[in-house]
Amino acid sequence: MGSEWVQYRLGDITTWTSGGTPPKSKDEYWNGDIPWISASSMDGNRYNDSKLKITDLGLANGSRIALKDSILLLVRGSILHQKIQVGIALRDVAFNQDVKALKVNTDVVEPWYLLFWFMANHEKLLGLVENTGIGAGKLDTTILQNLIVDVPPKEYRQQLLVFAKALDDKIELNRQINTTLESMAQALFKSWFVDFDPVIDNALAAGNPIPPELETRAEKRKQLQARNPAAPTPNPAGDDIAAGFHSNFLPAEIQQLFPSSFVFTEEMGWVPEGWDKGKLGDYVHVKRGGSPRPIHDFLVEEGLPWVKISDATSDSSRFLMNTKQFIKPEGLKKTVMLKAGELILSNSATPGLPKFLNIDACIHDGWLYFPVKTKFTDPYLYQLFLVVKEKLLAQGNGSVFTNLKTDILKSLSVIVPPTEIMEIATTLLDSFHNKSLLIQSNISVLQSLRDNLLPKLLSGQLQIPEAEQKLAEVL
Repeated sequence: MGSEWVQYRLGDITTWTSGGTPPKSKDEYWNGDIPWISASSMDGNRYNDSKLKITDLGLANGSRIALKDSILLLVRGSILHQKIQVGIALRDVAFNQDVKALKVNTDVVEPWYLLFWFMANHEKLLGLVENTGIGAGKLDTTILQNLIVDVPPKEYRQQLLVFAKALDDKIELNRQINTTLESMAQALFKSWFVDFDPVIDNALAAGNPIPPELETRAEKRKQLQARNPAAPTPNPAGDDIAAGFHSNFLPAEIQQLFPSSFVFTEEMGWVPEGWDKGKLGDYVHVKRGGSPRPIHDFLVEEGLPWVKISDATSDSSRFLMNTKQFIKPEGLKKTVMLKAGELILSNSATPGLPKFLNIDACIHDGWLYFPVKTKFTDPYLYQLFLVVKEKLLAQGNGSVFTNLKTDILKSLSVIVPPTEIMEIATTLLDSFHNKSLLIQSNISVLQSLRDNLLPKLLSGQLQIPEAEQKLAEVL
């Protein structure tokens, strides 16, 4: 570190504010235009949107705005035992009480530099996480504000920001591509197996009656058909990844595999005529992972990778590609070892979360797995679990549902498409999956490089030209 570097207390170069949550019982406070940032929306390190949004009225009755370029830091939550969630607001956003907003004194340092400082000190911050007594972690703001930030000369900061932001941009672009791929896969699944668009199209073409519950959807299909009279079977995926498919429409030979009428069932309402119906447990064996106890007697620095629920909730990817804990080989008697590529489903903490295990690993008893499957495939089940998650959770006991019982999953009513349609859907969904896996592997490499370089760059141990050379070698 050069003599021109200056040290500051974090609290001396930032102003801290706390957020809040408007009452959920007030409809007029929610579903507005203001992104509301909480732990669940702090994936990545750039925040400009969230699933939950509040209105101006909600903002005035329980929350607070973090201005653009504020640093948002999660200071309370179970995820803190695994990961420090911190990022920068790309626009004005609201935030909840578990998050602190840091307004940066730009006369001293740039907000992006301070963000990279937080990222470079990830392991140090993890070491400061305390237990709340109810399973969550917390960061003491007084301790945080007393941390020392080493600030280099402006010229060096500018060079560092150009390099670090370029690397972070590559990661963010890949994340956005994967989000798009996931959306396309979900759109295809929902169109074929939830909204039954191909069946509606065939029913309209044949002049067959449309069930009342599907009339709105049928009208949309009519309008789409009117805009594209030469190709009557729209493909909602709209992708050019799935070989053999036009960018907008299903081939006729695929369309004709779908029936042209519906039948009513007490369990599931209107479903395609001729498709089998049953319970998920009729077609899929549901098993639970295992946890040696007492677990601390089995944990080792090197051994069998052991995947916990927290390994999933710290990453929005469909893949589980690493873990930080390992167990002794003798612990295998109390748990389950799975091969890379297996589909698993969380049944505790954050229940109903499907993941593909992309490492050979043992799984915690908070995971379910599916050793035998008939009729269904893993890509199909993955999308099905995303669709029915809320339905399954609604069947839980108590006011706070924390466990997805295997009996609930086994009793889920399902339809079973014909084999030909299942095979085609699986091929399409696999194409999205494989592309996403390649991109996620790229993200992991870049993240590892970033996490290795940032601490050295922000301490002066490594110079920008050396970091650029290391990045060039990786790329």
